[in-house]
Amino acid sequence: MITIGLLDDHPLIVSGIQRMLQNNSDIQLHWAISQPDDLQERLLEAPIDLLLLDINLTVANGLELCKKLHKQYPALYIIMLTSYVETTLVKAALRNGAMGYLLKNAADSEIVDAIQSVFRGERYLPQRIRDLLLEESLSQQPNQSPSPMPQLTRRELDVLRLIVQALTNQEIADKLFVSPKTIETHRMNLFQKMGVKNTAGLVRIAMEKGLV
Repeated sequence: MITIGLLDDHPLIVSGIQRMLQNNSDIQLHWAISQPDDLQERLLEAPIDLLLLDINLTVANGLELCKKLHKQYPALYIIMLTSYVETTLVKAALRNGAMGYLLKNAADSEIVDAIQSVFRGERYLPQRIRDLLLEESLSQQPNQSPSPMPQLTRRELDVLRLIVQALTNQEIADKLFVSPKTIETHRMNLFQKMGVKNTAGLVRIAMEKGLV
């Protein structure tokens, strides 16, 4: 029996996985929660073998949470749940300790296969993701050197990590006790240093470079 937990703040995803596993004799869903603040208590009260973790939680960065959980519970298997088909996020998830990366539109049979594969100690990536990683690898030049790591100040790193959590300029300003105008200046400086034109690009590069 594989015991699993689910952290996802999308009710349809939670109900769908609950429905799928209710008659499965090999996999038991011990609990499903929507708030990261409840996670530590659940892990202590009802330990599990594997956690299905939403990569894009409303109030937390799923990738950063994965990294913390991997350090605190090294025996816990983690599969990231996401709607994003981006190799940068896949690499960041694996780098942060996830053993699997599963798209939310996956068929029931694929979800079961992913859980069983990861429980056996195997990494799981959907075929679509594996194909993208292969294409990316083949498209790189043999002697192509990686782009240099951007040199960011400590304050810029603080702002970047909060941007990745989808906070607004006002929310970041409140947390760092500065004005929204100061945060906007930091944001513009980050765009320039990271070579991007918008917040989505900023988040992507930050994940790729392992800055968050």
